[in-house]
Parts: sequence; structure tokens; C-alpha cells
Amino acid sequence: MAFKYDYVPVDKLEDQTRLEIKILAEGDADFKVKAVFEKDKDGNQLTTMAGISKIRVLLSCKDKKGDSGAIFHDISANMPWAIKTLCDAVGLPALYHRSGTLDTAKLVGLEGKCVLQTKPAEGKYEAKTVIKQYVPHPGGVAPEQAHAGPGWTQDDEDEEIPF
Repeated sequence: MAFKYDYVPVDKLEDQTRLEIKILAEGDADFKVKAVFEKDKDGNQLTTMAGISKIRVLLSCKDKKGDSGAIFHDISANMPWAIKTLCDAVGLPALYHRSGTLDTAKLVGLEGKCVLQTKPAEGKYEAKTVIKQYVPHPGGVAPEQAHAGPGWTQDDEDEEIPF
């Protein structure tokens, strides 16, 4: 699966990633997509330990207590449900498309709701806040985002997507 993205010069990426990574309260939270990375600092495709392509979504989250922090959410090419639920949460379900290509540039700047969970420390890894699940946008599609997906047709709107 190929991910499309808009190149952003490194100096601008640094500005987008200067969010504090900290433990946030578990439960409901608001998020904003700050950036979506497909390549590592050397320009290589990001992959899982198993060698599967992935993207890294940088989210600015605000928990139920009002605290804010950054969360990196990795989504691999073999996790279509994660891509679908992220697209649903930001009100752009049409971005999850049968083409198998996600236009990640359309995600940047969008907002949604999610449920946070704390993953306990394990071995050399510290405890961290993770996305437990994304919450579908109320009403399904954000009015300002309607029909923004690639190759959208009326037939696609009624299509059920199995996973």
C-alpha cells in the first residue's frame, strides 16, 4: 500500500513536532492531526519490525482534564480498520477508499475525538499514552469535509466497506 504525502521541509517539520509527549488522563479526548510521516529521517519508508509499510500520525491531544500532549500513532498497511476509524473520526470516511491509497495530506489539520489509554512501562520502554480507539464523527461526515475523498462517487457513499 502506498501512502501519498506532501513533502514538508525539515525545518517546518520541527515546528510541527515540538509538542510535549506526556501521560494524559485515560478516557475521552479531543485530537488534531499535526502531521503524518511516511518516511524516516533518512528518507526511507517507515516500516514495522515485520517489514510492513506504515505511517506515523502525530496527534495533539487534549484529555478530559484539559491537559494537552502529543501522541504518535503508528498505522501499518495491514491495519485497514485503523485507517478507516481515523478517517471516520475526522469526518472524512471517503478517504478510506477501495484504491488502497490514503491521501495523508488531507488528514493534516483535521480534528476529532478519541479514547486514550495508558500503556504501562515494559522493559526498556516507559509508560505512554496511546489511542485506544477513535470516535466516529457525529453525523458521519463533517459538513465541510463532505465528498473530499479521492475518486468519490455517489455509489461509494452507499457502499459498505468490509474489514
